[in-house]
Amino acid sequence: MSIRVKSISNCPSGEYPAVFCSSTIEQYPKGKRQVLSFLIFGEDGIPKQNNMGECYYAVAVCNPSNGSNPKSKIHKVLKAMLTKEEYDPVLSMLTLPDIEEFLNNNKPPRFVYIRVNIVGDEKKASVITHIQRPRDKEWECIEGKFEGKYILPSIKNKNPKELFEKLKHKIKNKDFLQYAEEDMRMIMQKNSGYVDDSGNFLTDYDAEQISNTFVRDYYKRAIKFLETEDLKDLFTFLK
Repeated sequence: MSIRVKSISNCPSGEYPAVFCSSTIEQYPKGKRQVLSFLIFGEDGIPKQNNMGECYYAVAVCNPSNGSNPKSKIHKVLKAMLTKEEYDPVLSMLTLPDIEEFLNNNKPPRFVYIRVNIVGDEKKASVITHIQRPRDKEWECIEGKFEGKYILPSIKNKNPKELFEKLKHKIKNKDFLQYAEEDMRMIMQKNSGYVDDSGNFLTDYDAEQISNTFVRDYYKRAIKFLETEDLKDLFTFLK
């Protein structure tokens, strides 16, 4: 019986050939997630390593699923990995191979190209955003689009002002820092609708209820900032 090597999310941003190597259920602060791990390779067919001799990995973090729901991230990942021989324009809309079929299990490695993006500021993660479909070489986004309101457990109790105060030392340009502080004061105004009378930022507020498009855009960027802890996701002038 084989054992699967435990992977960590440590790959730099970029595009790489990779092999799907494991699917595990991990306990996150507010719930369980299914983590699909990919081992990163170089163009020479050898696993890429850092200067410590550690192999690079990237992950797709998903809600636990068997992949049957077409809107689930796991479904998107599995479907994107189908080879030209496996894909059928009709049958692949109806059924997909079980996730175990995509794990090598002593078979020749199933190589796919992936795009990796580093998210987070203090705690970084190497997250897969796109997979190049082997069947036609087209890049497919695997990021899910949720229809309705959903608040990530990791941001439920976060406050963008508190997070900004923690990270603002990273803004070295004094003018940019001043702009950011002014924007943060505007974001946290109590008359915005998503800040309550006690000054608490409401992470589960329905953004579509905000009639002012400028304010709505700021709210969505603030939510993204809480998810990634990346100042550039909140302040566009930092990009």
